[in-house]
Amino acid sequence: MRTQNIKNKKPSIYLIGISHEAQFKKDLPLKSVFRNYLEKTIKIIKPDLIAEEFSEEALQINKVNNTIAQKVAEQNSILHIFCDPDSEVRKKIGYPSRMDIKKQLGIKKAVFEDSPEDKQIKEEMKKYNYIREQFWLNEILRFPSKTILFICGSDHLKTFHALVFRKGFIPVIFPS
Repeated sequence: MRTQNIKNKKPSIYLIGISHEAQFKKDLPLKSVFRNYLEKTIKIIKPDLIAEEFSEEALQINKVNNTIAQKVAEQNSILHIFCDPDSEVRKKIGYPSRMDIKKQLGIKKAVFEDSPEDKQIKEEMKKYNYIREQFWLNEILRFPSKTILFICGSDHLKTFHALVFRKGFIPVIFPS
């Protein structure tokens, strides 16, 4: 059953949380799983906009031409947008980079995944998620859409869902 916010005529926003590598890695088994899942989801909710936590800058950094969602949207004639701010916009909106946080915390050595320093940096970055997530919502709302599918890192599902709900939308974590 499709959830619609008929009273306020606001779009329905469906959220999918993923591992970011699934968005663009060509050689992952996860790629085909995500692609198939996305195709099935599109048939069920029939979005007129697919938006994702990604940017043109992220395409360049990861040395890819497009994301899985971007390709699927194109193949299904659905509008696709990237919503994540690039490094220049992040500075303007007050969202520090990982390197900025590392400097702010006084960490000078290399930081490895899941190390105490990595966990400290991630915890500090969470304090700024609201700024970033508000940016995503603003980007999404620039486009007139009735049904939106938003793809983001799974660690944002709870907080982005709460933000979208507070703003008067009916968000659905898919599958619900």
